[in-house]
This record gives sequence, structure tokens and C-alpha cells, in this order.
Amino acid sequence: MRVEFNKLVATREAAIAIQANWRNFMTLKDWPWMDIMYKIKPLLQTAEEMKKMEKMLAEAEETKKELEIEKKKRKANEDTVVLLTQARNDLIIQLKAEEGANEDAEERCHSLMRNKGMAG
Repeated sequence: MRVEFNKLVATREAAIAIQANWRNFMTLKDWPWMDIMYKIKPLLQTAEEMKKMEKMLAEAEETKKELEIEKKKRKANEDTVVLLTQARNDLIIQLKAEEGANEDAEERCHSLMRNKGMAG
């Protein structure tokens, strides 16, 4: 019985709230200021959305600028890598040539020492 009574009380309170809201609406619906409020409210939401959109567009432009800067940096770094790779390859070739020349010089030195040892 208590549960049913609580349900009836809740239903009664809800009905009273609905009736009060309906009375207020009926009173205010013809009020000129309320008419203005009904017309302005969607515009306020639209203006708020426009501000958000402008902010997002500004962020997008900033991101595009940052992306361009990063692309330029990346291109410069790639060019540097290519140059450094070429320089490294040139140095490797030069090192191999020097090693070959060094081996030739060592061979001549050894052969001179053998010839000198045989002659001496």
C-alpha cells in the first residue's frame, strides 16, 4: 500500500508541475518579449556555432602553416641526407683507393727490403 501511495504522490506532483508549466506557457505565449525570445534563441545558438566554426578554421589554418614549415624542414633534411650519403660514398671510395695505394706502397717497401737483403 505504501508503494502504491508513493506512486500516487509522485504522479500527483508530476501532474501539478505539468499544469503549472502549461499555465505559465499559456500566459507567456502571447507576451511580445517571449515572442522575441523564441526568435532570438536559435540565432544565439547559430552565433555560438559560428564562433566555434571560426575558431576551428583558425586552428586548421595554423595547422596548415605548421605542416608547410615541417614539409620544408623535412625536404631540407632529406637533401642533407642525400648530400651526406654522397659524401660518405665518396669517402669510402677514397678510402679504398688509399688502402690500395697503401698496399702497393707496402709491397714495394717489402720487395725493396728483400732486394736489399739479397744484395747486402
